[in-house]
Amino acid sequence: QICTPNPGVRKPKAFKNRAGDGDGRAPDLPKPGDSFIVKIQTNEMDHRPHQPLTVYNKGRELEMHNVVDPLLYFQVLERGVLGANGFTSKKIYAHAEIESCDGGGLALRIHLKKLAPRQNW
Repeated sequence: QICTPNPGVRKPKAFKNRAGDGDGRAPDLPKPGDSFIVKIQTNEMDHRPHQPLTVYNKGRELEMHNVVDPLLYFQVLERGVLGANGFTSKKIYAHAEIESCDGGGLALRIHLKKLAPRQNW
C-alpha cells in the first residue's frame, strides 16, 4: 500500500464531463474510508521514474496530475497495460480510498497488492 500525500486531493471547483454535460456544481470527493477504483497512468514518451503520473477515478471527482512517486511508477511499468494508442504510456487500475491526515489534510491510499480489474474508461 502506498499513501500518496495530498497533492490534488481536494474538492474540484466545477464539473463538466467529457460530453460537456454537468451543472457546473463541484462534485463530492468519495468519503474517507469508501473504497473506489482509480486509474494510474504514465505519460507518453517519458521514461523517467520521477515523471508526474495522472491518477483519477471514473467520474473524475478525484483528479491528480502531478503525482511523483517512483515506486508507483515502477508498479505501473511492471504490471500495467499499454494506453489507448498502444504506444508508450501504461496504466493500471487499483483500489483506493481517501484518508484524513494529521493536520486536517487528505491523502489517497492506493492498494497495490491486488489490482482492480481493467475498466472501460
